[in-house]
Amino acid sequence: MDLGFFLNWNLTNNISLLTEVHYVQKGLRYYLPIVENSQNDNGVSVYVQSVNPNVNYLSFPVFIKYDLLKSEVIPYLIGGMRVDFVLSTSEINSPRWLYNNVNNIDFGGSIGFGFQTKSLLGIGTGLEIKYSLSFIKVASSPMAEITNRSFEISFILYE
Repeated sequence: MDLGFFLNWNLTNNISLLTEVHYVQKGLRYYLPIVENSQNDNGVSVYVQSVNPNVNYLSFPVFIKYDLLKSEVIPYLIGGMRVDFVLSTSEINSPRWLYNNVNNIDFGGSIGFGFQTKSLLGIGTGLEIKYSLSFIKVASSPMAEITNRSFEISFILYE
């Protein structure tokens, strides 16, 4: 989940600086095998537990946006860096070792493309597709190392 706001600072006719702030929830799903000794038949029983940990962030991306052409529909390229600060974690059905080792800051980058127009709904609308990745490990332990990667599709409203 991602909810955010942005400001577009025009630097030249085709290049602008985008500063943004977002509330972002990042999560994963993995299956943890559980092995238990059975008292009844002196055997071992194995089952799988689904684990869905989430981390909530306040994210501050800064992007360079390059408009490919000026027309009714403006296609553009976008790229830049972001810094995410952990707000909270959801620990339901998640192992404690995971959250004990989460870094409070995540640093990464994003690249993508999009388009914007004012003619679709009478107000500014757009669609943006980005790929984002972390440059640092979000969490690590002897059991696992976790990094963030995401493919994002955003619907944009602006004035």
